[in-house]
Amino acid sequence: MSAVERKRHLTVTGRQIHIREESEKDQRVCPVCGERGLRVLKVTVATHVPEKFWSHLTEGFYFCSNPQCEMFYFNNVSKTYFLKDEVKTRFGLKERQPPRPICYCLQVTEEMIEREIIEKGCCDSLEDIVAFTKAGTGKWCLTTNPSGKCCREYLGLVVDKYLQMARGTSAERAVRSVAEQLKQPMLTIELAVDGMTCEGCEQAVRSAIESLGGTALSVSYREGRAIARIPVSVTVDELLATLDSMGYRARTERVTRGT
Repeated sequence: MSAVERKRHLTVTGRQIHIREESEKDQRVCPVCGERGLRVLKVTVATHVPEKFWSHLTEGFYFCSNPQCEMFYFNNVSKTYFLKDEVKTRFGLKERQPPRPICYCLQVTEEMIEREIIEKGCCDSLEDIVAFTKAGTGKWCLTTNPSGKCCREYLGLVVDKYLQMARGTSAERAVRSVAEQLKQPMLTIELAVDGMTCEGCEQAVRSAIESLGGTALSVSYREGRAIARIPVSVTVDELLATLDSMGYRARTERVTRGT
């Protein structure tokens, strides 16, 4: 179906967009670019859209992380759409002009990371980047980051870009060193989780895991269980504390290490 033939819907400000057919069959698919979105909680969306649109919000929103796509938040069930310039917060990877935010918890921009790596040449380890910029050390990503996830997931993309820029310069070795460290091993943690009573709770637990830079392999409120993959730089205690802060008492059943 061509763009001309696609169904048309309005965004929250009344702008017309053409909807991809596949997004009407799969609520996870961005209606503009067709890529799969990231599930976000209602509270995350509410933090980043103007208050006058709060009445439009329900659970079931997704965030489009495609840097080239103008869609920001979408709900294919309620047909509610927010384009990039209809929200309050800039998402660094979608922005072409500075400042481009990376870590929302501690107010770190991509330009600050560039300055430390390329201009100052002071960072040749991931620890250095964290020490100089504090990126990836925040604890409120679930709401401060528009994607609901920890910025450490995007640090690799930023470093890759500067690796290309640094090629053939004195900074190349430092950037390459950081890029290798981002490919760190992961821990797979099997958890028993008390307090989940519905699918909304499942999403909250997933979001908590993702806010630490991890991946929720499975979450079931019926079984009271979750399986998470987190970077080795995140401790099991940090994961348990994050879940506890959201009202879910979790205990570790098994931990395995892998790549």
